[in-house]
Order: sequence, then structure tokens, then C-alpha cells
Amino acid sequence: MTYLRHCYLPTTFQRQVFYPASAYVSVNKDIWDFYFNDLLPLITSKGDDGNYAATVAADLVCLQALSRRIHYGKHVAEVKFREAPQEYSPLIRVKDRGSLMKLLTFEKVEEMVKRRVEKKARVFGQNVTLEEKGSNCDEHGSYKVDPAVVSRLYAEWVMPLTKLVEAAGTRCSQDTGGNYNTLHDNTSA
Repeated sequence: MTYLRHCYLPTTFQRQVFYPASAYVSVNKDIWDFYFNDLLPLITSKGDDGNYAATVAADLVCLQALSRRIHYGKHVAEVKFREAPQEYSPLIRVKDRGSLMKLLTFEKVEEMVKRRVEKKARVFGQNVTLEEKGSNCDEHGSYKVDPAVVSRLYAEWVMPLTKLVEAAGTRCSQDTGGNYNTLHDNTSA
């Protein structure tokens, strides 16, 4: 039998940031579905390269990164709710999901994010060669993933799912006794 050594690091108190119900807010099933059903067909070619372990590892890294990015919406929701509870509370009480989603949406910011991620994909996603012919930075450069697909990823999946998490998070911030496990409820849209 092996014995574990005593931990030399002191335990620290972790302040609870979220309301307890927000621990149950998760869109991981939605992330899984769009990743395998919608996104992968846009960025991969049909066929089998035999690199199963590397593929699984890459998929895991991507899924974790997407989940982390989307679930940051819990933090955003908490900040937004604390800054303007008088705007959020009435909508949460009457379960007006449509108005809540409008309140959470900043269209200018969303457009800026889509342009920024597309530009980053153009800059950091280039296939770099040593050939002197032309620049890889032009509109028709050679990219690992089409920058427009990266922008579409944010527009169609990342930002909508993040707002869904935000909406659920704000509902958790207002203790209404509701069921926070169901994000896709039928409240007014």
C-alpha cells in the first residue's frame, strides 16, 4: 500500500462567486452537437488519415476551449446583473426571455468580435511558406482554416450559446425558485 505525503500547501478560502443554482448552467451538450455536426464538416476533409489519437487530442482541446469560452458567460452575467439589477430583475421575474436576450445583446460588440476573430484567423492561420511568390496575407492567401468560417463559428454558435449561458446566469442571480437546469425553456422569445 502506498501512502500519499501530506500536502504542504495551505488550504485557502475560495469565495463563492456565483449563486449556487448557476453551477448547474451548462450548454456542453449543445457545444458537442454543433462541434461534431456543424463545425467539423466545415473545416475537415472526408477521409481517414489514421491519426486517431492526435485527432481525439485535438478535438478534446477544441471542445474544452469552446466550453470555457462559452461558459465565461456566467461571469459576464453576474457582472451585468450586479451593474443593473433594476433592469434585469423585472424581466427575470416574469420570465421574459426575449427581452432578457435583447438586454444582454450588444450588436456593435458582436460585430467587432466577428471582425476581430476573422482578422486573427487571417494573421495566425496562414500556411507559411518560404517561397518568394506574393504574400500570404492577401484575400486569397492560403489558410489552415477559412477565416470566414471562424467568424461564422462565433456568429452562429459561440456568441448565441454564450448569451444563453448569460441569460441562465442572470436568472440564477435573481433567486426566483425557478428551474435553472433547463436553458431551452419556452418562455417568451
